[in-house]
Amino acid sequence: MNETVEKLVAEVNAIAQPRVALELQWEVINDESREGYSAWVLELHAIVEQPGLHHSQYSTLPLHRFPVEALTDRRDAQRIAEVVAERTHLALHAPPVEDSGGTGGSGWLRRAPIGPPVAYDCSWEASWWTDEGRREEARGHEPVHAESGELAGARLMKQLASRFPQRPLSLSVDAAGERHNTSHSVPYPAELPEADAIRALALAEACRASRIARALPATSGLSLMLAFAAAFEGWPTAMSTYAPLAAWRRGELDDAALDDAVSPRIDRTRDDWDLPRRLREVKARGDSVAAFIRNEQRKRQYSNNIQLVRALFQTFGLSLGEAKVFVSDCHDARFDAELDLLLEQRMKP
Repeated sequence: MNETVEKLVAEVNAIAQPRVALELQWEVINDESREGYSAWVLELHAIVEQPGLHHSQYSTLPLHRFPVEALTDRRDAQRIAEVVAERTHLALHAPPVEDSGGTGGSGWLRRAPIGPPVAYDCSWEASWWTDEGRREEARGHEPVHAESGELAGARLMKQLASRFPQRPLSLSVDAAGERHNTSHSVPYPAELPEADAIRALALAEACRASRIARALPATSGLSLMLAFAAAFEGWPTAMSTYAPLAAWRRGELDDAALDDAVSPRIDRTRDDWDLPRRLREVKARGDSVAAFIRNEQRKRQYSNNIQLVRALFQTFGLSLGEAKVFVSDCHDARFDAELDLLLEQRMKP
């Protein structure tokens, strides 16, 4: 205990900013080496006068983390914090020692009156795709006046969305040490067939990108990219994967070069994008969808459940929550009949 106290006292005294108080804050930690493991901890923070993420006048600096699953651990953590506070002449704010968890972050900051707007030094990046399928970028650095770093980031993000009307658009803002990211997509082009039709075309054309592209009535390079992203990814976040389509449309690539660049990706991810068709076939045969999902989980070694959840969501109209539960419960064959009945009930008009 003495060694920890001495170390913390030295760290507090070394803080350059004006010190206001000390605080024990609840946080949850996860252990990636132990699946599903999480635990409450108490973190000792110094509250200082400095514009921060949550307040324009104050921020907190983490000093030490205490494991506190047992009541004796929480008492030890509070005793150490009290000694450090006394030695550094600061008030200590802490949750009741009887509590075994609570709201994370700083309760002191949440109770503090809103501070005046100050200038937060923010950096940002923007990238978008033109109709010709070219990726453009811009970046900058500018002050944003706000009552907290969070608000500064949100305000700048909103300004950037108006400043760059091109779509699809990706934005990234760094404010008070926290990165904010968002993206703005575009409506699916009206001239294009639905994703299922494009997938059927891919199966008929042995996943040859050039043959698929020639069969689509796309009006621009960007439309081609959006068609492939919708059919084979399910979302437009992988647009760069399909940038060769726009180059092909501009005459910069021939069919063979396009196939070399894109076809392997389509073929490699077939088990994912072809899931809706296979699910419908399983259902039409009267086979167990739950058993099918379980076999898919085993094939994938339980590493990509998100694709299974999305396929159930899209194919049978389950809510996202229902689809997650369905996939989670499929590990046990005893639930198959119950899960298949859920599908029957959900699909009834």
